[in-house]
Amino acid sequence: PAPFEFVEFEKVNTISVFERALNKLFRIINAGKPWEGKFYTVNKQLAGMFRKYKPDIVITHEPEFLPYIFTYKNKYNYKTVFNSHEYNPQEFETIKNWANTYGRFYFNLYKKYVNKIDLLINVCDSIAIKCKEEFGKDSIVIPNACTYYPDITPVLRHCKEKIIKMIHHGSAIRERKIEYMIEAVEKLGSSFQLDIMLVAGNEDYLDELKLLVKSIDNVKIIPPVDFFDIIPFINQYDIGLFNLAPDTFNYLYALPNKLFEFIQARLCIVISNSPEMKKIVEMNNLGLVSKGFSSGELYDCLKSIDRNQVNNFKINADKVAEKLSAEKYYQYYLEALKSL
Repeated sequence: PAPFEFVEFEKVNTISVFERALNKLFRIINAGKPWEGKFYTVNKQLAGMFRKYKPDIVITHEPEFLPYIFTYKNKYNYKTVFNSHEYNPQEFETIKNWANTYGRFYFNLYKKYVNKIDLLINVCDSIAIKCKEEFGKDSIVIPNACTYYPDITPVLRHCKEKIIKMIHHGSAIRERKIEYMIEAVEKLGSSFQLDIMLVAGNEDYLDELKLLVKSIDNVKIIPPVDFFDIIPFINQYDIGLFNLAPDTFNYLYALPNKLFEFIQARLCIVISNSPEMKKIVEMNNLGLVSKGFSSGELYDCLKSIDRNQVNNFKINADKVAEKLSAEKYYQYYLEALKSL
């Protein structure tokens, strides 16, 4: 028999109207602090699922579910896995009210439960080190890699082609300071073209960016494509560009899926001096890393790149695309689950 059996998806409804009202009242009384207890509706539904399926392993991607999972762990004798996609206690740490409410809420959850988890998964080494230092818990690292695209090949261009085409894609989030990339590319002039493909994380910010690029000839914002079309679509470009200001812990140590999408699209990669992304790019010779995080430093990084360099970095991306794919990391994940 197969070592793992996956059952059908079963939806857990949100909390009841009454519980929602009580939670709102609690937050008003406690200056925005969320309630750290368990909601009856969610608890009842999860108890029913555990009773029905009698799982061997319970995996959660959200720390809010940890109290529920540990309520029934001894009764049903399952192993627990927390697959954390970032360091939740410092997700929006620059927002003072969030840091004093939800930040403390997540820190308390981590402090109470993380060391009890059978398997902790983090997306990068730096967050794994943070969890070890703060809570004494070891973890394995599974980055947010994407599916291997064996049929995509690097688009290599002749050195006489003057315009180097760049792409940035993601969410329109003000804290990411996308305008830094726009400023750097504007300064580079007509030999560089940047297309920015955004989904509306912040509508006002997206409108501001659209207004900003109206007067810039070599930068434009283009409509987003379907998620599963991102990699085939961006394959036409030369450089995948991502400059991320290190204003939060998670931004400083970001290792986003877009980096792995650049690799699968067989692009040259140019990034800010972000330690985790830098490690991947430099270890595999995939592109250039800015000396810092400002628009000026990004400009300095890009201004001397030539077509031969771009083509060579694309070829290197092709060589490591399978090694840095989700399928390879999933094997590591599967072995970790088997060891439980």
